[in-house]
Amino acid sequence: MKLIHIHGVWPLYTNTFLLITAAGHAVVVDPAAEAETYLAQLKENNATLTDIFLTHGHEDHIGSIPYLLQKFDLPIYGTRLTCGL
Repeated sequence: MKLIHIHGVWPLYTNTFLLITAAGHAVVVDPAAEAETYLAQLKENNATLTDIFLTHGHEDHIGSIPYLLQKFDLPIYGTRLTCGL
């Protein structure tokens, strides 16, 4: 499994992660960075995004969710209701 640490957008720089399996399945944790950042990493690693994991529902951890849900049909695990999604 590959772990990619990504920093979210200024001014909070929230930590966010992509976990990519050897089979090419990817999970994003706390998608706070620009959506294009995740898409670039997925392409570079020949991976498909399959899930979103949330550690909690603060706004600085969910910024890319609307865009990712438009691009992919993904389940969200964690605090989806807390995020108003």
